[in-house]
Amino acid sequence: MKTIEMPLDGDVTLNLDNLSVSFGGLMALNDVTMSLKPNVWNGLIGPNGAGKTTLLNVLSGFLVPTGGSIHLGDENMTGQSTQDWVRRGILRGFQMPRLLEGETVFVNIMLGRHRFLSSGLGAQILRLPQYMAAEKRDRDVCMEIAERLLLGDVVGELVSNLTFGTRRLVEIARLLAAEPKIALFDEPAAGMDPDLRHELVSILAEIQSAGKITAVLVEHDVDLVRRLCPVSHVLDAGRLIAHGATDEVLGLQQVQQAYFGVDHD
Repeated sequence: MKTIEMPLDGDVTLNLDNLSVSFGGLMALNDVTMSLKPNVWNGLIGPNGAGKTTLLNVLSGFLVPTGGSIHLGDENMTGQSTQDWVRRGILRGFQMPRLLEGETVFVNIMLGRHRFLSSGLGAQILRLPQYMAAEKRDRDVCMEIAERLLLGDVVGELVSNLTFGTRRLVEIARLLAAEPKIALFDEPAAGMDPDLRHELVSILAEIQSAGKITAVLVEHDVDLVRRLCPVSHVLDAGRLIAHGATDEVLGLQQVQQAYFGVDHD
């Protein structure tokens, strides 16, 4: 595997060591080792079937690895439940939006605040001051995010009435409402028309430049990866074949061959 060194500051927040996932005799991930630095956006690229979605499933608790380990700081996260990952601020978006179709855009975004819920059931039923204050904060946060993601005019619309591209925005808004420490994006701009895609990329670029979120971005559009991710990791047939500075990684011969089918003489 080719490694390109980058001078990245800060302690490692998430370490994957010799991670493997097998389905029967098929190795979906094979001895993958990588580190995610704090507040750095990481491109995760590779051809179809490379293991990208499998890796996201492991990093969000949807799959338990068959080998290796994952550590968040000093904490061993290997085999932890999805709820455990969410509680620690590691949150996932999906290729196909997973939303409550019969609820409004605003209700769906508010679901992202659920992990901060601290008031007991009694406080909620009685509408005690501490609950009301927390609810107002949550609503203000969600409205600000809705406006930021161009959803301010449709917060009262049912999700079932929205276009696919707008649903993608709702899912991203819900993820951001949860204030992730590590955000896992699975082709966030897929299925959007060019104008909406351009707007979303600009929004994600603003979030990336603020430097407050670590992210893993699965994306086939390498230009988008170049814009958002200073670091990239390349998978091919379940193996990590390269990682380092995005522009340098994308120029490697083995990456060109695996991803684009290009040979260099």
